[in-house]
Amino acid sequence: MKPIIPEIASILEQSSDMLSFWETLRVKMMGIIADQLGEFLEQLDQALVAYYKTYYGWKSERRDQRQFTCFFGPVTYRRHLMYDKNGNAHYPVDEAIGLKPRKRYSPDVMILGAELATAPGMTYRLASEATKRLAGIPISHTTFQRLVREAGEAQAAMDTRKRDQLFEDITIPEAPSTQHLYCEADGLYVKGKGKSIEIKHMIAYTGWDHNGSRVSLTDRQTFSTVASGEDFWEKGFAVIRHRWDLTGSHIATNADAASWISTERVAEIFSEAASITHQLDRFHVKRSIRHGLSRQPKLIPLLEEAITQQNQDRFKAVIDTAIGNAETEGEEKRIEDMRKYLEGHWDLLRDWREVSPNKPENARGMGCMESNQRRLVYRMKRRGMYWSEAGAEAVAKVQQGIANGTLREAVLTVWPNRPVTQKLRRQAKKASKRDAMGIHHGRIEVGAASSSSAIGQLNKVINRLSSVIA
Repeated sequence: MKPIIPEIASILEQSSDMLSFWETLRVKMMGIIADQLGEFLEQLDQALVAYYKTYYGWKSERRDQRQFTCFFGPVTYRRHLMYDKNGNAHYPVDEAIGLKPRKRYSPDVMILGAELATAPGMTYRLASEATKRLAGIPISHTTFQRLVREAGEAQAAMDTRKRDQLFEDITIPEAPSTQHLYCEADGLYVKGKGKSIEIKHMIAYTGWDHNGSRVSLTDRQTFSTVASGEDFWEKGFAVIRHRWDLTGSHIATNADAASWISTERVAEIFSEAASITHQLDRFHVKRSIRHGLSRQPKLIPLLEEAITQQNQDRFKAVIDTAIGNAETEGEEKRIEDMRKYLEGHWDLLRDWREVSPNKPENARGMGCMESNQRRLVYRMKRRGMYWSEAGAEAVAKVQQGIANGTLREAVLTVWPNRPVTQKLRRQAKKASKRDAMGIHHGRIEVGAASSSSAIGQLNKVINRLSSVIA
């Protein structure tokens, strides 16, 4: 290993200002780490080859070169192809550190790359530019797209396993019970290649946490998919049921009037609950009223008051007044559509707290679905984006995994994750002894520069490190 201190000094000497020094130093240090990682993997390969030859009788065929990208940059190394006694091919070092065949990135890149590329406001090209500028790592936008697809597929596979455990194997998972559960569902449409794609989205939580004037949801879980309503409810319920035991729980739901969110389906899915209270989402109710009475805004508070009081006679009187004042057939049709929507869901227009048989003391109104969809909205809508169903599903699943804290676990179920065994630790120790690395002493000639200057401060740091190492 080349001494690092002279490298740092050389960068400082050739830099025109401290900004360029830090930028160059960052890239250089990451390159050094990547080079050293490649050297270590070759040394580990040698140790593993000797181990498998001695104890298992494997045969070494040849050495092949491999390159992959980690968050230190591209790593290149050569490793042995070996055959076991059954004729099966192995690259021992690849298997030991958990690198998938023909994959050009490490598992941490898969997870972190997927998280970065699905962040609100991000695009695949912007993610590529960001990693290039911030870390000097060349990852193409198509690679980011592939990372998101693979991570999303891993999360979807985890959801499917949970669903199969409940509905196929009839195995009830052990989970803590909850007295109250609040569930909200809604659909989000994004532009597709040909027609719009609906992402069905659900959040479930057990209450509200207060921090001053700020309120957050307690123990929030999310579920998203572009699949059918049947898939949505079965897999979404599986996610919830693996988190909580709903036996005897009191459940309140908040949703719009979409066909896939019927009260009958909800009652069937949550059949374990002691009670289920349904509420039509306030956002959709207000939007319907404002659309229907857009030309007669003075009637809006009168109609809302009639709904709040559950006064159907007054409701009909306001509707009749609005229709009588309508100036065009289009306006009359909007009012009639609003009337059908509200009357068709009259029993769901009341606040859930007014009809729940077991309302907690700190109960709040439901209707936070729109704000909880913002991460998807800011990532997937506007800016001229068009999505395939597979691409939309992948982004939705990655965001779900991030929100629920399950993405890492999901990825590790499909990636050849290897535990660091005692055998691997011993071989790594042997590999490290082949070329002991480390800098025991370093010094920079500061010349006439003062000790408080940039180069003087750097020299102080190096001297302190040298004394600690010594």
